[in-house]
Amino acid sequence: MTEEEIIEERSRNIFKLLCEKRYGDIEAITHGVRLSGNDIRDAISEYGKEICAPPEGEEVYLDIIKVKSSFAPTYSVVFNLWTLQEGPSDLAVEMTIRINSNDASIEIDNIHVR
Repeated sequence: MTEEEIIEERSRNIFKLLCEKRYGDIEAITHGVRLSGNDIRDAISEYGKEICAPPEGEEVYLDIIKVKSSFAPTYSVVFNLWTLQEGPSDLAVEMTIRINSNDASIEIDNIHVR
């Protein structure tokens, strides 16, 4: 897999887990760095709307930017969530993904309205 394919696959997996409310699984993937499963749950709960997958035929746009000053290949990834009430939401997830061989480490930096 290319770096871009790894990043896209890992990002879409995090999105799927968020939609399924599997915050503990996300914490296991990220090792709880920056945000714990409870922090993630609280951020989404405070938003007050139910996260869902986009309708068939709709895609989640991933804003992927390579961090140039990093030793290991590192990317900033931002994507907006979808809700049952709004469709595309202004609630965004910001992540840092570092590529290690054919794997990646993921940190969820923030979940906020933008």
